Amino acid sequence: MERNHKGRSIDKTEDLVERAKIIRTAETPVANTVDRVGGMLDSPSQGSRVFSVDFDGSNVRQVLNVSVESPENLAVDWISNKLYVVETSINRIDMVDLDGQNRITLIAEDLGNPRGIAVDPTVGYLFFSDWDNVSGDPKLERAFMDGTNRHDLIKTKLGWPAGITLDIVSKRLYWVDSRYDYIETVTYDGLQRKTIIHGGDIIPHPYGVSIFEHFVYFTDWTKLAVLKVNKFSDSTTQTVFSSSLRPYGVTVYHSSRQPYVRNPCGISNGGCEQICVLSHRTDNDGLGYRCRCRLGFDLHQDGRRCVGVQKFLLFSSQLAVRGIPFNLSTQEDVIIPITGVPSYFVGIDFDAQDNSIFYSDTVKDMIYKQKVDGTGKEILTANRVEGVEDLAYDWISKNLYWTDPRYRSISVMRLVDKSRRAIIQNLNQPRSIVVHPVMG
Repeated sequence: MERNHKGRSIDKTEDLVERAKIIRTAETPVANTVDRVGGMLDSPSQGSRVFSVDFDGSNVRQVLNVSVESPENLAVDWISNKLYVVETSINRIDMVDLDGQNRITLIAEDLGNPRGIAVDPTVGYLFFSDWDNVSGDPKLERAFMDGTNRHDLIKTKLGWPAGITLDIVSKRLYWVDSRYDYIETVTYDGLQRKTIIHGGDIIPHPYGVSIFEHFVYFTDWTKLAVLKVNKFSDSTTQTVFSSSLRPYGVTVYHSSRQPYVRNPCGISNGGCEQICVLSHRTDNDGLGYRCRCRLGFDLHQDGRRCVGVQKFLLFSSQLAVRGIPFNLSTQEDVIIPITGVPSYFVGIDFDAQDNSIFYSDTVKDMIYKQKVDGTGKEILTANRVEGVEDLAYDWISKNLYWTDPRYRSISVMRLVDKSRRAIIQNLNQPRSIVVHPVMG
């Protein structure tokens, strides 16, 4: 779906009972959600960052600004103060503390085009929509809030399932479909599917959705408005707010939508050495937890302690450069994934002494260097490097070698001063390269 990045607007309406408020965005910010402590979290697609801000507009804070490409939607765990982020263009679901610390990847496999996200931390469930999963079909999924135990809820009569929201009291999931023009709902187990409203004249292009008491609130791109519909009896909609700009996310602010439950991570971090994440369990009213580790660590066999990762598999793809554990692990990534849209990452190597990674992007035709923690990104060269397919680092003399099929050459760069030269030319199709500095 196309987007326009020319403006932003955040307003509040006063027409909901009991001090309920709708937070809505138009144009640039794609997703928003509300933290019960009194702030709003916002993810503008332009600039690729996630912010939080107090309701009076003060205290703007940057939550995420590294390896953030398209934060399509957000969800807040108000019990243990975590933020869940859907990265649509690079197919990833991350979790981070509300202050931006302890970021980890929860789900990075078998995603095609994830869009909406919602969590119910009273029972440890995570829900998300995916427009185009690996099998090629859209679906709605449920998982535990630590990213495990994924389960398909809905796989039929889906077009573009976009925004989703939860009725925590009745334990139901609501979603909008931007292609088939409807709002529907099912139980947390994917049962009792019902249509709330449908029809291209009534709901021509819904995007975001929220719920409060008897009403479902949603944004519509064709009507350029925030509308509401009675979830029990209505066949018509009422306009809550009209805009000249395209509206995206919408959420209802009210304390009853974030009820209090005892936090199993609240005492001694649940016994976890690093990160305690809410999850689901069959007893304890459905709420449990699991221990996770920060990037660069892996969970010990005892399920609580964390051990430093001394070796991992580094690989490149069109979407990202990732570092993953060698063995079966609870960690999806052991480094912050390197991303960039549009990009196509191919050549990779590393400098263990400097904790850095070298990589080539064949869309931008550049070679980069970056720390494994996501900081210190540096362009090494952007001149005469068209289609670099492999890199090799000489860690003794600090030289970087690469192949370039388009220039039919092998080149080398001294990292000290970035001087470079082609050492072999007029090759046919140079692809891979490796060096053995010890042997020269």
